[in-house]
Parts: sequence; structure tokens; C-alpha cells
Amino acid sequence: MTEKIFYTDPYRYELEAGITDMIEKDYLIGLSLDRTSFFSEGEGQPCDRGTIESEGWSLEVYRVEGKDEIWYWGDLRDRCLESSLFGGILQTSVI
Repeated sequence: MTEKIFYTDPYRYELEAGITDMIEKDYLIGLSLDRTSFFSEGEGQPCDRGTIESEGWSLEVYRVEGKDEIWYWGDLRDRCLESSLFGGILQTSVI
């Protein structure tokens, strides 16, 4: 389950988080993180967009979805993600 920082601190646009899961689907990369400041799409409200990045790579986030576990979908920039990155610290930024 993703900790939803946007409920307790709605004006926080950056934070550090860890990867909990990753998949590739329809040419997009999907990441699940342990915490988020990204608001997911729902009840007529569009999702936030932004960037998830770490050393040597970034994910340009176009779609955020989910209720208990939030998924971030986008294009990978700079290099391929590796499963060894799980548990690492990432920087997330909502635009």
C-alpha cells in the first residue's frame, strides 16, 4: 500500500521514496512507490504529472492511477531500470 502524502501535505511537490514494484506494458514503464505526493486520477479529477528520478535515470510520468497501491506510468529516460534498484531512494517531483 502506498503512503499518500498528498492527504496530509497537499502542497508538497517533492519527496524521496522507494520502488516497491515495476512492470512494462504497452511501451510504458509502470512503477509503484512506497509513498507519493502525486494525486492519482479519480472522481473526475485528472492525475498529477511530473518526474521520478534517481542516479542515472528518470521516468517522465504521464499517468497516475490506483487507490491503495498507486502506479506511475511514463517514459523512461537515460537508461533501463534494473531490479537491483528496488529499495533505493528516489526523488519525485510533481509539476
